[in-house]
Amino acid sequence: MVKALGREQENLKEFSRLTEAMYQASYRSAWLSALFLPTVEVISAFALGAIIWYGGMQSLTHAFSVGDLHAFVSYLTFMIWPVQDLARVYAEMQHALASAERIFTLLDTPPEVRNRPGAIPAETLRGVIEFDHVSFAYEDGQPVVHDLTLRVEPGETIAIVGPTGSGKTTLINLITGYYAPDSGSILYRGQNIAGAKPHTINNLGVARTFQIVRIFPKLTALDNVRSGLVDRKRRSPTRVAFDSVWRPHDAQMTGRAGEARAEELLDFVGLKPYRDELAENLPYAYCKRLEMARALATEPTVLLLDEPSAGLNPKEQNDQISIIRKINARGITILIVEHVMKVIMDISTRIMVLHYGEKIAEGIPEAIYKNPKVVEAYLGGEAHAQG
Repeated sequence: MVKALGREQENLKEFSRLTEAMYQASYRSAWLSALFLPTVEVISAFALGAIIWYGGMQSLTHAFSVGDLHAFVSYLTFMIWPVQDLARVYAEMQHALASAERIFTLLDTPPEVRNRPGAIPAETLRGVIEFDHVSFAYEDGQPVVHDLTLRVEPGETIAIVGPTGSGKTTLINLITGYYAPDSGSILYRGQNIAGAKPHTINNLGVARTFQIVRIFPKLTALDNVRSGLVDRKRRSPTRVAFDSVWRPHDAQMTGRAGEARAEELLDFVGLKPYRDELAENLPYAYCKRLEMARALATEPTVLLLDEPSAGLNPKEQNDQISIIRKINARGITILIVEHVMKVIMDISTRIMVLHYGEKIAEGIPEAIYKNPKVVEAYLGGEAHAQG
């Protein structure tokens, strides 16, 4: 989008400005922290020195004994240590409060997509997915999806293909509630879910992966999967986040049950030996598997895969094919956006081809493979070269 609008220089300048502002704020924070603690300790030391000097002078006049002075200084020292510790805690609290403010600002941000009046409650939605004359545009007059009709049957593995910018990922975003269509309906077994919130749609049993892998890099593989083990209660993301900290037994499968389920899913995608490895240390192909395992942890009936084989070598692609087939064998309906023709031809039961947001072909892989219009417009010689 940045390149398409020619905003590279403007975005670079804005990034540089924000980076410089963050640097100045961090520098000032570090400077104040470095000044605050030593200042407290220096004041404490001077106060203690003044007391010892005054007490020493008083003991010379026999106002009180050296033992009394020693006892008083000892008690005072015991009191100063907690004050110094409190100063350190205060500095850490300021950092924590600043971080918490950013977190709660994010949690309190109103979602761009809201439930429309009369939207169907999540508990009543089950079944297949169907697009009924759906249109969507990011900007007026420039439709990304135009008058699309498609029905995904239970147990299918349907592939969506087309060149970059043809609207494939947008379809997934429309299904999962990241965007609401401008017109038409998105049906889940005959009931309209267009305009429902993403967490509502996930609660139905619709899960997804992303074109650019989105995992938690600082969590282990096991904890990444456990993050998807939230319950099926119909709650907002803010409520789930709150309960995950304060009421974990209400928020997710915890303890041995959650660990066992997460290990089962890691084993399912071939990652059990890496259960305790930080996600950021995993190879790229394993990160894609981990994202699928986390999606499966939400107990979906429909799984949306956005380019699961992109960036993988042929062996890794074959491993992905095997995992996707196993997922489908569990009765999970799969809608896959993919560019790798080998993956598409091996796993899909049906293919839909998009051209600038419009469906130009739909059918079984063999028919699409031989469709002259599709080969000419999208695949060129690639399909035959790979065949």
